[in-house]
Amino acid sequence: MSKNSHGGTTSNSKNIYEIIYPELEDDRVCSEIRDQACREAPHNYFWNLCSGMASKLAEQLASPSIVLTWILAALGAPHAAIGLLQPAKEVGSMFPQLIVAGKIRAFKKRKLIWSAAACFQGLCLLVIYLLTFSNADQLTWPIILAVFFLFSVGSGVASVAFSDVLGKTIPKGARGSLLGMRGMLGGTLSLMAAIMIHFYLKESSPIHHYAYLILFASFLWFVSSLCFYQIDEFAGEVEGGKSAIHQLSTGFKLLKQDRVFLSFLISRTYLLSITLSIPFYTLHARELGQSPLLQMGGLIFALSLSQILSSPFWGKFSDITANKVMSVSGLIALASGLIAVVVEWLRHADGIGPEVAAIIYLLVFFGLGMAQAGARIGRKTYLVDYAPSKERPLYVAMANTWMGMMTILGAGLGVFSDRFGLTETLYFILVLNLLGVLSSFRMREIK
Repeated sequence: MSKNSHGGTTSNSKNIYEIIYPELEDDRVCSEIRDQACREAPHNYFWNLCSGMASKLAEQLASPSIVLTWILAALGAPHAAIGLLQPAKEVGSMFPQLIVAGKIRAFKKRKLIWSAAACFQGLCLLVIYLLTFSNADQLTWPIILAVFFLFSVGSGVASVAFSDVLGKTIPKGARGSLLGMRGMLGGTLSLMAAIMIHFYLKESSPIHHYAYLILFASFLWFVSSLCFYQIDEFAGEVEGGKSAIHQLSTGFKLLKQDRVFLSFLISRTYLLSITLSIPFYTLHARELGQSPLLQMGGLIFALSLSQILSSPFWGKFSDITANKVMSVSGLIALASGLIAVVVEWLRHADGIGPEVAAIIYLLVFFGLGMAQAGARIGRKTYLVDYAPSKERPLYVAMANTWMGMMTILGAGLGVFSDRFGLTETLYFILVLNLLGVLSSFRMREIK
């Protein structure tokens, strides 16, 4: 994308951009970012979008909730181990963030941090791909869990950098829409991949065939890194970087002084149940029957389609009222879980056949995908819009560190499932969904 001599984007680039998102051409929405960043907003929107398309597809192809769950199950890992996948992702990505937030501030351009972290994630997935060719099954899945945890640490570092770059390069009022567009286009690519998976991968396919999904996801992270590097980010403040201990102390002071922020964290904790629940719904679907519709391709298809259809809506809705997006997402997750429980009851009572049950269960995954996308876009938009611009990395890091600590408790869901059963685990998750609905509905509106 070329530029003119004044540093702005060319008229051709702006014409393309007006088709993608005409609202950002209104100078009134650029009041919170520098004039230079406002001129480069079309250029930055485009490359951020390209990066998001690649990373969203990579996330689906190496999804801990479906793909890695499937692979670990094929390796003979117990429910307790499979239940650690999503907590490992959340803890690894969130817990270290308060430590690195001050370090990131030392870099004038934080896009470099995101690009480096994306490359690291690609390398981790490459290692996981190679591990699937190991013959030591009892050792393979623990090592995969460990490498995936490192992958998630890289994701956490990228998260702090992404929120800061987003706040510096895209105007307030347009950020939710960008996140929604990233989800929609990434979901479109995931949908195409799901169709191919459905036709070419079966339950009886060797595990190495599933591992090729991990290999392609690794490649996509490198592509995403290159695209994000193309963003024109102006140099930010580098003073004020603090030690990890000071950051931790300052972060916990926020919880005492900022009640709105604390309310956000409590709601986000309850809504974490949406993400943590998907591996258990995947195992539930595997035990429900042998319908081809409930194979990996069908589940990814349902999640991807829900992203395509819901992400633009969630993005626009989040720019209006992000906390209501979080509340509605929890309500959708609650309804989807209730349907899953009813389907299981009807199957045991021979009230419906396996094919009918499979179709209904795909709707469950469609709902879960909508809920997950809405909760993610809503909480990201809320936090970026609410946090003071100079303290945004601290707010983001503290929020994610808090969630890392809460997710440690979520790791117990796998043990709970092994002890009491999948259905009882789903009941408990439904209670958490309901608390998330009520809590986020009461959060303060951010105008």
